[in-house]
Amino acid sequence: MDHQTTPRLPRRLKLFKYEVERIAIRDGLSFWEIKYEMVNAEEMSEVVARHGFPVMPAHWRTGMESIMNKKKFRYGMGRVFEIVIRIRPVIGFLMDSNQFYDNVAVMAHVDGHADMFLNNRYAQFADPNMDQVFASDATMIDTFCRQYGDERVKTFFDAVLSIENLVDANSLYMKRPAQQLSAEDYERRRNERREASEQILPLGFPEYLESLPHIREFKKEEGARLAEEEKEDRKVLSGMKIPPFPTKDVLQFLIDHSPLEPWQSSMIEMVRRNRYYFSQFRCKFLHEGWASLWEELIMREVRLDQDLTRWNSTLASVQRKQGLNPYRLTYDLLLDVKHRWDTGRHGSIWEDCDRYEVKRHWDSFIVYHNLRVLSGGDATLLSEHWQEFSQFIHELREGRLGYPKELFVNDRFLGQYLHLHWTEYAHAEADLAKYQAMLSAIEAKGLEEKVGAEVARLRAKTPDTDISDKELSYKARRDVYYRAKERELYLWTPDELKGKINYFRTLVEFKKRYKKEGLTVPAIAIPEDWVSYSLRHKEEVILAEGKKKWFEVRTTHDDFGLFDDFFTKEFCEREQYFLFKAKEVLNNNNQDWELEKRYVMETKTFKRIKDYLLFQFTDFNTPYIEVIDGNYDNNGELLLRHEHNGIDIDWWSKDGMFVKDVLINLATIHKKSVHLETGKTDEPAEEPYWYRWFNTEEKTTSDEPQQLFGKIVRFTATPSGGFSSVEKGAISFTAPF
Repeated sequence: MDHQTTPRLPRRLKLFKYEVERIAIRDGLSFWEIKYEMVNAEEMSEVVARHGFPVMPAHWRTGMESIMNKKKFRYGMGRVFEIVIRIRPVIGFLMDSNQFYDNVAVMAHVDGHADMFLNNRYAQFADPNMDQVFASDATMIDTFCRQYGDERVKTFFDAVLSIENLVDANSLYMKRPAQQLSAEDYERRRNERREASEQILPLGFPEYLESLPHIREFKKEEGARLAEEEKEDRKVLSGMKIPPFPTKDVLQFLIDHSPLEPWQSSMIEMVRRNRYYFSQFRCKFLHEGWASLWEELIMREVRLDQDLTRWNSTLASVQRKQGLNPYRLTYDLLLDVKHRWDTGRHGSIWEDCDRYEVKRHWDSFIVYHNLRVLSGGDATLLSEHWQEFSQFIHELREGRLGYPKELFVNDRFLGQYLHLHWTEYAHAEADLAKYQAMLSAIEAKGLEEKVGAEVARLRAKTPDTDISDKELSYKARRDVYYRAKERELYLWTPDELKGKINYFRTLVEFKKRYKKEGLTVPAIAIPEDWVSYSLRHKEEVILAEGKKKWFEVRTTHDDFGLFDDFFTKEFCEREQYFLFKAKEVLNNNNQDWELEKRYVMETKTFKRIKDYLLFQFTDFNTPYIEVIDGNYDNNGELLLRHEHNGIDIDWWSKDGMFVKDVLINLATIHKKSVHLETGKTDEPAEEPYWYRWFNTEEKTTSDEPQQLFGKIVRFTATPSGGFSSVEKGAISFTAPF
């Protein structure tokens, strides 16, 4: 890895960059080369508005965001620690007004982001040369402005940006059905319909019941549905239906079927491409949680002395528990994942456990279960292994296996360390030999002596007394080890290797001592519940797999998958998550009753909390809108359908701007009328004053999702700016959370 930095990065920060990246790579992270740019607060505000890219297509929205960011910083409403972009090399921006230790922590944070950029499957579709693409787009926009008129181009750009979310971002990661119907597919579907029409009623359905009115009506409706499907398939086969099947990629449909000029098609294609690039934000929570986790792990080992306490204060403020904070929620969730996979608290053996004594003493039980499975039914062998484990856990509590005994008072941290050490104990000799061989190789080649000489050379060139010899050694070690082509040895300092050697030596010495002295304390009693429950499960549970699971999650999951798989009931209750909502209450203020809005707890029910959480990450929390008919009313008009999932599109805010103005923009682009069919939830009935909640913080409500009612509404917009809406019928649906 070629470590290059920009000239504006202070020399001391460059030295810490080498050390931070060494620790990150040693612990398993991998990433492209990372470059840093130091900017001031004004520049950072502009960089954030451009998402970190040096050049983007000019638009007033970027300037507006830049001004907002500057005001936030100026009035103390927040500050930006960093921004990082996924290009090759990865570019990270640091702010010169941040404290030195904050910028060191930011570099550790960026290493976590860079690792996700390279390894997460959902980031692999993003172009690593996107900075050049944006620069090319900016040039293209400037050219169009000169050729077709500044006002015309920018007005069209505004219209396209208002519908930029109408793409099928999930199509990058899943195969959609082809937008065509072959003759073979038509015949297959036709035969399936014919078979279905002959078997509308189940086999063996009594003939005398077929004459009942509701059965006849059911057969009639089912026959009509199959006939309608046949009619639609014929249209698709003949090419008369556009699009052949509903499509979510509205922008691509406009490119293919709207009467656009070439420059307009190019602009829509540009917006569509850029939107797909930013679809990698589907991993935003995982990104921030992963980066925060590694920031903390790396900063524990970076020598910052008194600055470490100040950094801890900064980290605590960033990871505050407030709303859906990605820096805290995902961080806590990843720690929980590691704990569960380290201690075997996953899979059927944990989820099906209904024995109080087993769960209460899980850390010891799971080791007993594994020893029983591995003993193959040999009671004598099981007893020998169990006695060894009993002695091992006693020695660990007494502080003789590498950790002080004060750490295990009341067994508070026993589960955190027990299974990892017990697993490492099994192969302690091999690990001890490995680390001894690495230290011997460093000593045999005299690498550390060369590091000392290199530090002296750098000191002669660096009279700055603010930089210590220890900090100079970060660069010196890298240069010496890289010249010797010993990159693997570079990842470990002699002190770190000696620490590993001492740790594994204590495990090896315990093994020798146990073989010589045997059990010196009573063996841990094995309750009958342990035996009976263990016999229900035949497989060994692999322990100390937490870190491996981390890297698996980092590679395979996005935000939705992370919370769907790992946000458990135990985690939710332990971290005390709940849903809240605003409620109007009557308050007697100096004998003057008035309405106030207060936030009250709505529910602590796990299912509703998880449903709400998953809803935030479904389709990027944007409306699911499809093109149903591109030739509606046989007049080239566009019919869109909003798949109502229990949440209305925002038709009420700012005089309906988010529906009215957007549909008018879409009609202007398409040059034909555009119709949007959606659902509108009925307003709740007006309640009398005495029904209002008074000064209550909680109110008992049902934990089941509410049944809602509403109407089907069709909004229509014309290219000339006309807008109307028509109610078509009643609907009912269940609230999503």
